Amino acid sequence: QTCWQLISEPLSAENEADCCASMTNGVAGALARYETRSLDEEKNALMQTPGSLTTREEIAVRVRLGEKSALIETASFFDVIASRLDKLEYYQERRLRSLNLLDEDGSSTYDPFKE
Repeated sequence: QTCWQLISEPLSAENEADCCASMTNGVAGALARYETRSLDEEKNALMQTPGSLTTREEIAVRVRLGEKSALIETASFFDVIASRLDKLEYYQERRLRSLNLLDEDGSSTYDPFKE
């Protein structure tokens, strides 16, 4: 296994929940620094009468729109992951399966009386 593969897979439910919470809190903090969290103001500014914004202002509005969109999508991504934590396979399960100590149903294959 490569190092990247090992660290890219879920370690534990608690770890994944903390990671998702950290990311969504970070996104919320970044969005809070904007005057509004909505994308509507930027979209309305772009729809105004042509020439009402300088080129520089229009570029700034488009950049803010892109930044907010990216932040909102990031929050949504981590919300989806957080809602599916119970369906993930964590390190302990993967390790036990690799040692043939768990079957496909998640039941232990270890029998102390076979030794």
